Amino acid sequence: METMNNNIQEQRVSFDNAKRLQEKGFDCKVDYYFVERDQYDLQGEEKREVKHDEAFHCDVKRPTQQLVLDWILVNFKLHVRIDWFDTYDDSIEWDYSIQEVGINFDDNGNPAYLRAYDPEISFKTPEEAKEAAISFALALD
Repeated sequence: METMNNNIQEQRVSFDNAKRLQEKGFDCKVDYYFVERDQYDLQGEEKREVKHDEAFHCDVKRPTQQLVLDWILVNFKLHVRIDWFDTYDDSIEWDYSIQEVGINFDDNGNPAYLRAYDPEISFKTPEEAKEAAISFALALD
């Protein structure tokens, strides 16, 4: 039997996306927060992550990427798809597409993408692609 890799952790959003989420009204329960230096003396750290029981009401929530993707789907009806593709050197890279759920079909009945896969842009990991997709989705009005 093949050994399973159980060294997998939930990926949390970047500080920039956490701030954007706050501006968009994200208020789901999370276990981690960012604390900003200008609020506290953090001995030169720009920002740091703290657990829920150490956070204050003014700290910035730091949710997992998957929770944010679910929140974007429910609240903005945007479906984010992360997919892999082979490269010329036989490595695997990642990209994302975003489409509105149930609307915006082209003349042929195919879903119109707000952001289609872009062969000129790729990411080394699915987590990088998710982070970029979240940033793109949050920038839409």
